[in-house]
Amino acid sequence: MFNFFNKRKKNSEKNKKSREAILKEKAVISVMKKTGWDYDYASKKITEAGERVGISPATYDKNDFFRFPEAEQELRYRGIIARKERKRLTKEKTIESAMQKTGWDREHTVEQINETRKITGITYRDYEKYNFCMIPVEDHKQRYDEILMDRKREKKESRQKIISEVAKITGWSEETAKEKIELARAHTGCAYKEYLIYKFYDLDEDVQKDVFKICDSKKIAEKYDVNNRFITMLCNKELTNSCFSKYMKRPWCVNTKIPMDTFIELFSNSVRIIYKPLDGNRGRGVEAFDISEENAQEVYEMISGFPEGVVEQYVDQHHELSDLAPSSVNTIRIVSVSSETQPVTNDGKHMDIAYAALRIGGGESIVDNFHSGGMVAAIDLETGKLVTDAADMQGNVFSRHPVTGKTIKGFSVPFFSEAVDMVKQAYEESHIEGYLGWDIAITENGPVLIEINLRPGAVLLSMPYISEKIGMKKIMEKYL
Repeated sequence: MFNFFNKRKKNSEKNKKSREAILKEKAVISVMKKTGWDYDYASKKITEAGERVGISPATYDKNDFFRFPEAEQELRYRGIIARKERKRLTKEKTIESAMQKTGWDREHTVEQINETRKITGITYRDYEKYNFCMIPVEDHKQRYDEILMDRKREKKESRQKIISEVAKITGWSEETAKEKIELARAHTGCAYKEYLIYKFYDLDEDVQKDVFKICDSKKIAEKYDVNNRFITMLCNKELTNSCFSKYMKRPWCVNTKIPMDTFIELFSNSVRIIYKPLDGNRGRGVEAFDISEENAQEVYEMISGFPEGVVEQYVDQHHELSDLAPSSVNTIRIVSVSSETQPVTNDGKHMDIAYAALRIGGGESIVDNFHSGGMVAAIDLETGKLVTDAADMQGNVFSRHPVTGKTIKGFSVPFFSEAVDMVKQAYEESHIEGYLGWDIAITENGPVLIEINLRPGAVLLSMPYISEKIGMKKIMEKYL
């Protein structure tokens, strides 16, 4: 019996090696056709890449690794693995969500999702977003076709709205406005919305190219957001809070994972708490609750029924920031670029602070988020002072806050240097890699971490300078 199993094991290993040899042979032949290399040289380069970085022959061929110098291949391979990890996380989230909504076991849930994907080509994200687990399978194809058609229509309507708005502002005909936008897109890679909010119609082509845009931000993210460990962590607010609780300096919990007694003990002495959904962004889904010993149980019962999210004690911000804009906690966004495998700047730094901005609540909203009615002004990294007026998402510029009347430009952000030091210390302790946006609030006692964001985007850097017709791509080019 023992010899029988040994024989089966040897045959299995032999078959595996045979399959690997066939796959490598296919990759070598394909690379030969693409490059003009001879067989021995193509085989050698594929083997070396596998030994040096771990790239499989099929991956080498599929992603054309022969186009890149050896020094770049490891980083690009890590990027491929990171994209797979993001897809895996999305898949897991979809499975867990469907199980929770339906009561299905995992095996049945995976079968149902795979069947729908086979029929419709639906993404995991859309399966969850549109609750396909609650729709009869026979209706899935028609429903997804309707969703895709609605998206095309909405995109077309959105673009037409922007064309009409640009035409109205400039006095151009809509045909001319569309031609101008498409020309700018061809020259700079800007999105339709960016053409409008960055007022490209007022900028010459050179300045348009100098504006830091979504496409530029994506390139930086693709280059540096390649560490699976940190991608997994930063895609989940619970994991982020756990890893960086030292810098949060306030109590927090997950609403669905805490008993009532513990919740009351944790928060009943607070004045206010904040709920944020785990998968929320741009301030969506954030709610604030006043809390006391008298109503703590009632608040717990309400929040525990919300979708899974984190609950945190509300930050009591520094009085100077409250005087500037009292309705929300006004947070600093510090953007860093870091990599353990390569320097991110020409002088050899593995972590660099790219820029900082202050997000300012614009009215009565409890969030300062720029996409939720807030404003943004640029911070000088050396002095901690605001060096621009504030701008909102519509491109309106404010030299004074519209509610408090406080002057924006020249405002000195309290404890700014300490906030920068906190980010650097967090990096030194965790060696966190990526293109990251650190959201930090300032209390009377100094900075506290709110959250860390993957892919912090472009608008917070670009928007404050548009009224001055200055493009800020220049400060990010060293990372590109």
